[in-house]
Amino acid sequence: GAALLTVPAAWLLLEDAACIFVAADGPLCGMFDLAVRPGARRRGLARRIMGAAAAWGLAQGATWKFSQVSATNEASLALNFAQGMRESHRYRYWSPEH
Repeated sequence: GAALLTVPAAWLLLEDAACIFVAADGPLCGMFDLAVRPGARRRGLARRIMGAAAAWGLAQGATWKFSQVSATNEASLALNFAQGMRESHRYRYWSPEH
């Protein structure tokens, strides 16, 4: 059968409390779906798992990282900003009219 992903990718899990999906495509390391259990927040887990995701991407040959974050997720926006990232693009969801 056809492969679902044609680039290296992984789910990372930290302390059964934080997870992130990361994919590497040539020089690009994309980080998606970062989540931290509510009871485990404010302990640095998001920062640590994003660092691990970036290191994984670097090991795959990526030299540039990006993170997909909701424009209303203030905590994640602040985390990305603290890691030196700045907003560069926005996207929209499209669906058929009902």
